[in-house]
Amino acid sequence: MRSPERRARRIEADRADLIAAAERVFARVGYTAASVRDIAREANFSVGGVYKLVESKDDLYVAVIARVWAEYQAALAPALAAGGFEDRLRGVTRTWLAFFAARRAFMSVLMSEKASWTPAFHERVDRLVQKHRRARRRQIVELMTQGITERRIRFRDADMLASAYLGLVSQCNLDALSDTKRRQPNPDDLVSLFMNGACNPAA
Repeated sequence: MRSPERRARRIEADRADLIAAAERVFARVGYTAASVRDIAREANFSVGGVYKLVESKDDLYVAVIARVWAEYQAALAPALAAGGFEDRLRGVTRTWLAFFAARRAFMSVLMSEKASWTPAFHERVDRLVQKHRRARRRQIVELMTQGITERRIRFRDADMLASAYLGLVSQCNLDALSDTKRRQPNPDDLVSLFMNGACNPAA
């Protein structure tokens, strides 16, 4: 391998290590309390070494969000590749709940500290988060369209179904953030609730 290629790979690996360290620090102390020095120490970098890879703490935070999204999509890929609608729905639900639980500390920071950010940084993060939410919604609309095509769900409005499903799972995740003692629901129970409703059939 030529020297420039080795250098590029080394920089890429260093940046990945730095972003992983930044996520741990942000999850532990929050965005506001974290300093570049804290993150450098966590990554075993010098402060100068950090600034060779990123321009600011804000850039690091945005990079962490992008990394979390990329890892979520990678975890979701097997579920989205499943054959039938119900198998895909169960896989997506399990993956979403498990991934959110594993990243609970960082998600809590992401959702709770916005009030302390500068307007410009708030707008920057919000644009990125909304972009990811739109992408997730498109995935769920596509999934609901499959369910309609397979006649597995009786409604014919994929957008409405996506809203109902996203609202159901998102609220469970938000409840888990607000109450750390609350257990996340069983993913299969959530799928059953979405597919069949909460009421017993009329006698």
